[in-house]
Amino acid sequence: MRAAPLTKAPRAPGFAYLAISAATLVLVGSLALNAEQAPPPTVAEFAPTAQEQITDAPPDQGSTTGDGPGQGEGPDGLAPSLSPSAVPTPTLTTAPRNRRCFGDPPRQTEDPQSPPCVDYWDPKSDNGGATSPGVTADSMTIAWPFTLEKPRDTEILADYFNLRYQFYGRKLVLKRYEPRGGVFGPVDPQAMRGDADFVHDQIKAFASLAYIPKAGAEHHYYDRLAQHKIIGIDSHASQRTEAHYTRFAPYQWNYLPAFDTMMRNYGEWICKTLAGGAPEHAGTGISGRAERVFGIAYHRAADQSAPDVELITRLLNDCGIEPAATVEISNASQVILRFVEQRVTSVICLCQGDHYINVLMPEATRQAFFPEWLVSSYHYLDYDGVGQKFPPEHAEHAFGITFHNKWLPQKDMPWYQAIKEADPNYSTGDDGWASAAYERYYELLLLASGIQMAGPNLTPQTFQQGMFKARFPAKGSGRAPLFEVGGGFGPGDHSWADDAAVIWYSPTGPSYTTNQRRGTYCYVEHGRRWGIGQWPRGPMPLFEGDCK
Repeated sequence: MRAAPLTKAPRAPGFAYLAISAATLVLVGSLALNAEQAPPPTVAEFAPTAQEQITDAPPDQGSTTGDGPGQGEGPDGLAPSLSPSAVPTPTLTTAPRNRRCFGDPPRQTEDPQSPPCVDYWDPKSDNGGATSPGVTADSMTIAWPFTLEKPRDTEILADYFNLRYQFYGRKLVLKRYEPRGGVFGPVDPQAMRGDADFVHDQIKAFASLAYIPKAGAEHHYYDRLAQHKIIGIDSHASQRTEAHYTRFAPYQWNYLPAFDTMMRNYGEWICKTLAGGAPEHAGTGISGRAERVFGIAYHRAADQSAPDVELITRLLNDCGIEPAATVEISNASQVILRFVEQRVTSVICLCQGDHYINVLMPEATRQAFFPEWLVSSYHYLDYDGVGQKFPPEHAEHAFGITFHNKWLPQKDMPWYQAIKEADPNYSTGDDGWASAAYERYYELLLLASGIQMAGPNLTPQTFQQGMFKARFPAKGSGRAPLFEVGGGFGPGDHSWADDAAVIWYSPTGPSYTTNQRRGTYCYVEHGRRWGIGQWPRGPMPLFEGDCK
């Protein structure tokens, strides 16, 4: 996908920012240093313990290719307001620490997806100071585009990574700002580029957490960040392919797979497990037919960008599937009418959750069309909060694949354990915000891993070198009890997840984000994962057994 031209943007919106300090959240100003610094130490110097020097990634966690099958002023003209938190945070220490690592080979924390262990660094050592814009001898400025989340969750998660990861005398300092357009607002390339300019000009960041969802077209923000030599960390599915990430290396990273990696898994799963079979999971009028007929619906954003529909079409063609209809979602009545006329039984939608909930499914009911609705991690179709809004006559016919980690009871999720460790008295509540905290955790995990593996000489280039060197995750991924994502990074691979689990929707299953509602996605074989070249051939046990 070609990047949009980079054009001059208007002044960015006002912002409120929070800085996470060594003891409490305090106000900070600009953190750029101009003084000359001594040459920074090399990676080989960052763990000089007498007991065991760590000069490289542990043998079983070093890799050059990854470990997966895939590849201002406010709006009113006033100065921005400052809003420090009044809630104390854990004290951060720069004292040396030994042997707080876990597993074999050793990783940094209890989470199997944490990076290779660096258990010691002498705080008296010189870390090189201002090794990169947004980096000083004691801090790393991280832009925080505020989205649908509880701010305190993200603050505490940043505390956790400051406490548990090796940052060589520095700490993460989050600066929060309000992106223009709001969450799920209009796709406005100029506004997105303006926000990235604001991150560069006013926040002066080394990196940015994930931008707000914009119909998969968030690349305008990340591409402008890359022009400013700022790292962008994402955790949302987008239109970006691996070629796009590589074009903007070393600045663009994602926890979820690149679009082409996602589609290659999706296509292989459809070809091996659904093609040629009867649409047994469809509803009235379709479930009795002899063989599946596939239709593709897709959404074009306001900037005219769209997911690469030709890619999934080619992948299906390779196994003998010729989609009966491929329709852009512009008029719901016409989309469903086309599917009905072509006798489609199974719908593939490269769209947002809202297109299923409020556009296609209601119109399908009006036209008495009850197909199999296929889902994926593209734009939240695999979140239980989306499934809970499916019209009931369609909810029991939704299934597909998810690239996210398996959702477990909150107490067993690494993001929740991290929050409770950093602030045992804080209550995350039971109000449906779990998915936002989950996303921020994995953004910070990706960011912290790259910083730790870069060593004291932190730059975007050493960040990438560190990510390419580290193998993710530790042994045991993809299996009980966590069934975590398998994957990693390497040349030509800037997204983490490479494999997926198979899911089906249950309107009666207990929600993983809140106990206040029912409805959840259940897992085939309890969450077992497959990647490109690994998908089994033949039907899978969907809508069977317990919902775990």
